[in-house]
Order: sequence, then structure tokens, then C-alpha cells
Amino acid sequence: MIRTVLVDDEILSRLGLRTFLTSQEDITVQEEFGNAADAIDYLRQSGGTDIVITDIEMSGINGLEMIRILMEENLAIGVVIVSCHADFHYAQDAIAAGAGAYLLKQDISEEKLVSAVREVYGKNKPNEVFSVKHAFDQHAVQLDQCRYAVGVLQFHPLGSEERDTAPVEEEMLAHLLDNVVRRHKIGTLFVPYKRDMFILFQFGLDAGENECRGAIMDFARDLSDNVRLYVNRDVVLGVSRFFRDTRSLRDEYDTALEAASLSFYKDAGLCRFYENVTQEKVPKICFTTDGFLEEDGCENFEEELCAFLDICHHEKQPVAEVKQVLTFQISQFVFRVTQEYQFSEGLASRWNGGSSFIKAIQDAEDAEELKDHLMELVGNFQVDLLTQLRDDSFQDVLQYIQEHSEKKLTLQEMANRSCMSISAFCRKFRQETGMTMIQYINTRKIEEVKNYLSGNYTLEEIADKTGFLNVNYMIRVFKRITGKTVTEYRRESHLRRDARIDSK
Repeated sequence: MIRTVLVDDEILSRLGLRTFLTSQEDITVQEEFGNAADAIDYLRQSGGTDIVITDIEMSGINGLEMIRILMEENLAIGVVIVSCHADFHYAQDAIAAGAGAYLLKQDISEEKLVSAVREVYGKNKPNEVFSVKHAFDQHAVQLDQCRYAVGVLQFHPLGSEERDTAPVEEEMLAHLLDNVVRRHKIGTLFVPYKRDMFILFQFGLDAGENECRGAIMDFARDLSDNVRLYVNRDVVLGVSRFFRDTRSLRDEYDTALEAASLSFYKDAGLCRFYENVTQEKVPKICFTTDGFLEEDGCENFEEELCAFLDICHHEKQPVAEVKQVLTFQISQFVFRVTQEYQFSEGLASRWNGGSSFIKAIQDAEDAEELKDHLMELVGNFQVDLLTQLRDDSFQDVLQYIQEHSEKKLTLQEMANRSCMSISAFCRKFRQETGMTMIQYINTRKIEEVKNYLSGNYTLEEIADKTGFLNVNYMIRVFKRITGKTVTEYRRESHLRRDARIDSK
């Protein structure tokens, strides 16, 4: 069945187009709209259609703009333009934008329109095999007096393979799946456009649900063996609730998807039944911020994360909701840490957006991958914060040295103030000052010595005030740093002072 959507601001034009199409057995009109904006909104929400039939000249978004949006967002397989403009440039622009056919309203006929729709669809339709139909057309399945279930199929690289393994050709995979479905006589395979393949399982009403589940599991084991053998993939089968009204197909497809998502927890077994998905709320979690910047801070976070994921695994919590809870709680954790330790606004804003955490959570295909990626990010977060703390602490250390240079300061004391080991502190100190700590302290002391030399102090008094062990050591250090003896410096200092007095 070819699905169509009509878009034209003239109601009579839409009525004529609908009349031409509704008489066709293989064409159906899904919806019609008087402007492009409403049509685009509908297609975005419904997942698209096969063929859009539209005019070019419309208020708001015109037909050419609409075609570009449809093509960029894959909202339609093809577009047929029906316009009153016979100008060649209109047709040229429409075809360039992505339209598959251009018809004139004044020349339109049922035969021309239907032919154009079929031709555009035939050129652009996705590969469909066997009894494949559009899964969400309410007329796609006409079966009565049966018990049904939807089984969504998802395929993943085998265990140790990389995620970017070359894709399997869809047509070959569909042939393989259809053969297994036919062999078990268990239902019908569907390959909907841009959605996961699924099977509509069909059982007689006299079959109990346990019997149906057993048949599905037998089928899944056979399917898994074939998929592993021929296309080197693991298969996950998510199975919906059992139902009798085929109008529930869309809703049950969604429950089957939710069941398939339980593969996130790496359970043993091939089938995930929706009945096993818990309906209870996702358990609460609040990551502890106390001690996060200590040595075992990341280990504590990992323990809390693993405990949360283990509970969710045991309870078979819906994966989408688990990820939502994690996203919120980790964002709160990052915010609390940056606030409690009063980090700079720049560092806080770098992490508080949480975009890297959000991406890691949403992109994770299983719990182990989620944990690994989150722990890598949390580790980077901790390192960034500790680096900032150490940089800030180091400035405090330099200030402390300047204010207490007359005291006997040890490397161990200063390293402790910087939250570093002695070796790390020494490297950091040389990196920041270009000196060792002793050289830096002595330089500061000699500056104090110079100040005292301008007064009436003895060398013994100056050595005592500036924290040198004795006068001889002070004199040696003074000569090494200034290149002059104390006597030479004092004489030059007096000469400069006398020169200033004379100049006045």
C-alpha cells in the first residue's frame, strides 16, 4: 500500500486529488493539509509517509522549501508536484529540490496522477520482500479469531566485535529471517521503512499463553543460530503483550521495543517479554559528594552507580526511564560538587552543562558500556577539579612563604598545604617559579636583607630578623644571589642615597 499525504491551499484541488487516489487498491490517502507547516508537523510526529503530493505556490512555507525539509529529514520517500505553473523554471527548481514528478493542474487526470505516484514510489521505495507491508497501516493485517504478539528484532555485533562492524545487507537478512519464520509457521515478517523489523506472531485461541511463549522461544533459538551462522550477528527479540485486536498493533510494537531494550542489562536468553518489564518506579539514587575529591572518591561513585544498575537489572526497569533518572542525578551531582567546593565560574560552567555525561548515558548500548563511559568522565571531572584546587592552593603557598619567609619552612609542610606529595610539589614549584623552594625563600630573604641594610642594623641583627642561621651563611647567599658582597652593596646603596640628597 502506497501512503500519500496531500498538501494544497485550495480545498477543491485537494478534493479532486483525493477522488483520483481513493479508487486505487494500492494507494491510500493518510491526511491532507492546507499548508506545508501543518503537513511537516504531522509527518515529523507520525514518522513520515511514502509520497507527498503538493503545490508549489502556498502561503508560509512554499512547495520548494517543503521538499528540501522532506528530503533532509527523510519524511517522505518521494514528492509529486501538482502546479498550475507551466513555466519550465518552476519544474526545474522542483526537480532540483528533490521532486520526482511535476504535473500541471490544468492537464491532470486520474491516470497521470496515479501513474506518477506509482513511478516515484517505484524508483525510491525501500527494499521490501515477501509479504512485507507498511506495518502501521490499520488495514495492513486482516486476521480474526487469533491471539497475536509483536516480536521486534534487533541485531548487534557478536560479543568482542567492534560497534562499527560493516552493516548487513537488509534484503539478504530479510530473506534469512523470512525462511525461519516460514519454517516455524509462527507468523509474518514485516520490514517497515526506517523501523526495526518485526514479526507478527499468530496463534489459535485454543493455545495458552505459556504454550505461545514456548513456541516463540523455540523460534528465537533457531533464529539466533541462523543469524549467527550466516550474518555473524547476535539477535535480540523483544516480545509484546498478547492481544486479539490488530488495531493495537502500533501500541504493541512499542511495548515490544521496550522489551527488546532489556538487552541493555545483558541478560541470558534470547527473548525479552514485555510482561517482565517492571511497572514499578525506578529506584531512587543520589550520588554522594562528600569526599569526592579524596583518593577513593571515584571508587565511592562507582560503587553507588553499580549498586543502582544492579537493582535496575534485577527489577528489569525500563531502560529509557533508567537513563532519564541517571541523567538528572548526575547533573545534580556535578552541580553540587562545583558549588560545595566553590570552584571558579569558568570551571563550573564547563561541567554543569553535563552534555558529555548526557551523551554517554543516552548513547550507551548496554549497562557495562554506560558504566565504563561514565567512570571515565567522572575520573576526568575529578582530575580537573583537583588540578584547579592545586593551582589555587599553590598560590596560597607562595603567599604564605612571602609572609613567613623568616621562619624555617620545610618541603613537607608546604607540600601538605598544596595537597601534593613532596616530589609533585617540587616539580610544580619549579614549573611555576623557575626555582627550587629553597632558592625562592632565600631570594625573598635577601630582599628583606637589602631593606635592613639601609638602616642602622648590625649584620647579626639582620640575620636574626630574616631567619638565616648565622651571619656567614647570610653573606654567602647574598653574594650568590646579588653578585655582590654585603659591604659592596651597602657602599653602593649609600652612594645612591647621597646622590639623591645632593640632587635635591
